[in-house]
Amino acid sequence: MMTHLSGFGVVLRPINEEDLSDLLRWRNREDIRSMMKSQSIISMDDHRRWFSSIVQLNNADIDSKAAQHCTSDSIAIQSQYFAICYKAELIGSANITTEALSLSKASEVEPGLYIGHERYRGNILAFAPSLVLNDYCFKELKVKRICATVHANNHQALAYNAKLGYKLSSSDEQDSQKSSHDHVAGSEKHPWIKMTLQEEDYLRATAKIRQFLSRPAKKN
Repeated sequence: MMTHLSGFGVVLRPINEEDLSDLLRWRNREDIRSMMKSQSIISMDDHRRWFSSIVQLNNADIDSKAAQHCTSDSIAIQSQYFAICYKAELIGSANITTEALSLSKASEVEPGLYIGHERYRGNILAFAPSLVLNDYCFKELKVKRICATVHANNHQALAYNAKLGYKLSSSDEQDSQKSSHDHVAGSEKHPWIKMTLQEEDYLRATAKIRQFLSRPAKKN
């Protein structure tokens, strides 16, 4: 079974059937969907088929530590999906994927994350799931870098990633220098921005955020 991840006040747990309605409603919302690689409206039937496929992954008899020693292609895991919870309430969704044979063998992964609950969008708490997920990738999976592909018009996500320590990939830096008059960050020619996160940059950039989110909760 996939283990739960927790820290900074949030829990990332396996998605269950009770989450599907809220996750689908949030995923199909224009403001969230329009910033994803796949922007089509998803039906509940397709959503349930997707859920059935990830249940098989999550039920693999393997945990994050054992995965590092796994050599069997039959239980190779290339993706993990999580429900994000705060005070036991569902607030969003997260995932990590790799193009390697499995996450246990990956040197590079790409996360996906959104906060659907209106109360927590734009709140500093929105950083907590990324911290938990990135810590897992660097400390448990031992990846060398985390990569993100962000829609050029998603200025909020670009700023969010920058605060986590992400930097433009070298190819995008070159494009920006060569085509500054095209306004790369918003041009139709360059609809996606690739960003890369190294552990050292990540820890340096998030030191203050970690400190703030780790403060003891105030008693009423």
